[in-house]
Amino acid sequence: MVHKKINLAYKICEKCHKKFTWRKKWSRDWDHVKYCSQRCKNSKNTKISITRINNWLIFLTINLALLFYSQNSYSNSQMTKILNQDFDKNVKNILGTKLEACCFNPLTGYFRDGYCHTNQQDRGTHIICAQVTNEFLNFSKSRGNDLITPALNYNFTGLKAGDFWCLCILRWLEALDAGVAPPIKLESTHHKALEYVDLKTLKKFQIPKPKNKLVK
Repeated sequence: MVHKKINLAYKICEKCHKKFTWRKKWSRDWDHVKYCSQRCKNSKNTKISITRINNWLIFLTINLALLFYSQNSYSNSQMTKILNQDFDKNVKNILGTKLEACCFNPLTGYFRDGYCHTNQQDRGTHIICAQVTNEFLNFSKSRGNDLITPALNYNFTGLKAGDFWCLCILRWLEALDAGVAPPIKLESTHHKALEYVDLKTLKKFQIPKPKNKLVK
């Protein structure tokens, strides 16, 4: 006579989601059994292992990137020397004459050479020599470009109203639309600015030249 096992307890495997019934080998710990087979159990462990490995690889990649950056960073003078190879040192200003210095204190310019020079690496196109105002500084900060707070890691001491600075042309145009565009020094503004705005508009923001006092 064949003995049939009927009405055996069963569970649903947490891995394959299939039904499995009670077995004698699980008699002591049936309440804790979660998987129908060793294969399903090991599969879960493998998944956890892969997740941990992925997290470890991400952590390692980030730290290697930071290490590489720190070991391959250049000093300001070295970076200036590298980038300066690509711009025209005899460039004109928007008046058609030789580009004049914008400011040496604070030391401005994309290359930190005092001039609003630019090249292909200068994605912000820092070509407007402007005398910043409080209104503009607050506007720029609201747009995510804080020019007030010092950033010592970039040798940037922060700007205050009255300072001259080579601004990004697009930021200046945004300020123009918002009614807070700062005045500019025409002789020190790169001729490339004429590709974005006409000379007539730029002249409206020209910094008045000091009048010569008459000698009595």
